[in-house]
Amino acid sequence: MMFGLPSSTNRRVSAASIETPQMPKEIDRREIYKRIIKPLEDESLRKREERAAQNPEYSHRVEQGLNEGRLNIALVGYGETHEPPLTERAIIGSISIFSLNTETGKVDIVSLTHDIRAPEIERYEAARGRNSGYPIKIGKAYLTGGFGLMRKTLEDATGFSIDYQVVFRDSVIVDFVDNVLEGVEVDNPTDFDVHPFYLNGVKYGLGHFPAGRYMFGGQRAIQFIKTVPKTDGSYYGKHLEHNVRKHLVFKSILQEIEESSGDASFLIELLSFFNEQRGKGLLRYDANLREFFTNNIWSIIDSLRNVIIHKDDISLIEFGKALYVVDPAQSEVKGGLGVRWVTAEAAENPIINREVEGKFYEYPGVVGDPYGVEVPVDGDPNAPDLVNGYWKSMRSRIKALVLEP
Repeated sequence: MMFGLPSSTNRRVSAASIETPQMPKEIDRREIYKRIIKPLEDESLRKREERAAQNPEYSHRVEQGLNEGRLNIALVGYGETHEPPLTERAIIGSISIFSLNTETGKVDIVSLTHDIRAPEIERYEAARGRNSGYPIKIGKAYLTGGFGLMRKTLEDATGFSIDYQVVFRDSVIVDFVDNVLEGVEVDNPTDFDVHPFYLNGVKYGLGHFPAGRYMFGGQRAIQFIKTVPKTDGSYYGKHLEHNVRKHLVFKSILQEIEESSGDASFLIELLSFFNEQRGKGLLRYDANLREFFTNNIWSIIDSLRNVIIHKDDISLIEFGKALYVVDPAQSEVKGGLGVRWVTAEAAENPIINREVEGKFYEYPGVVGDPYGVEVPVDGDPNAPDLVNGYWKSMRSRIKALVLEP
């Protein structure tokens, strides 16, 4: 009943919000928000100081002005993709950085197309004698070198200090939407048909999404994010890009979590779900959350008590910018965010042009279009300093757009 039916009212009603009388005094949403995230913020600042002391490259990778007053979480979802006619089935990673402004409580989302070339991964492989001399895309960072390589690559590429990292299979979203949220409302901007898709090794058939706000189950939500829209061969438009649709689903999920945050049983269910998925090896994170919650349990309980009491007076999650780093032809941001398809970049960048002419991208066994790779504008993938020699245009564009009033 959750697949494609128009939405109605919210299904989860908090007992706490019904039974607890409202306090007469005015509530400052930002103050309660800051109290809730204060332990996470303190921990992230401690880790930043530790990384800076242990590794001089860290201070070079992160942009000071971009990270002040921010808490950054990288979410990477992995799963099977089906992109006809180029790829029947392949494993890719989908990267999004959630950047929380700790003063305003706004969440900016910066997503990176998995097609961006990442020389950090190539050098990591070469140092271990595994490099076969071909370009490697950024979505392979975690699968190649775990959290360490993923943090280094994302910090080089964006300038964000990656404070926390979470990696999960796409099936986690399916289970979360079905078993914890009991469905999620998504506002689809346009009517469109989609190609088949893979989930847990199973290929599902064609699909259709009518325009409007609908309640999605987990499988429907993943289908909305992952699938390739069917067209007559022409480009299907910026508003249907994978990361644009992903942002719509993520925002709906976060809003649903917020609406249920006044229900103590929901919070217990939420923690239980994440522990279960972690136990199955489907979800991983690079922080000792058990130690974190043990050390900060009373502060967290006190903050949640205020949320429950004042649930109808505050909104803890407010979305800011949603940016998708991709070629300008596919970006909703005028001018894009500093990357281009390799063939377009080769027309103006002699370094990339030499690689194209030398058939560097046409390596044996390549899956799909060998030129389906994006690179930063004016970048040199062989530069000793990748931060300034390769990623500079992408980093500066991200910083300007995120900090833009």
